[in-house]
Amino acid sequence: MNRYIYLLLLVLLTVSMTEDQNKRPVLYIIGDSTVKNGKGDGADGLWGWGNMISFHFDTAKIKIENHAIGGRSSRTFQEDGRWIKY
Repeated sequence: MNRYIYLLLLVLLTVSMTEDQNKRPVLYIIGDSTVKNGKGDGADGLWGWGNMISFHFDTAKIKIENHAIGGRSSRTFQEDGRWIKY
């Protein structure tokens, strides 16, 4: 259980806020398959919490972008150079 809490905190700490063209803040989410499973489209019933988090926000006021990759981690996200885009 502590491992999952640590993972959640790690992902939340790596969240970055910017604004989109409509002046909404953008919440970028990165992480592993607990955040986004497969392609993130629910194929084979696979979902991560990053797909569901938007249900808890008013998306007219905030944009949520899930950039997590199943099988990867926040560490490999940075090592692969994906962090540079943000």
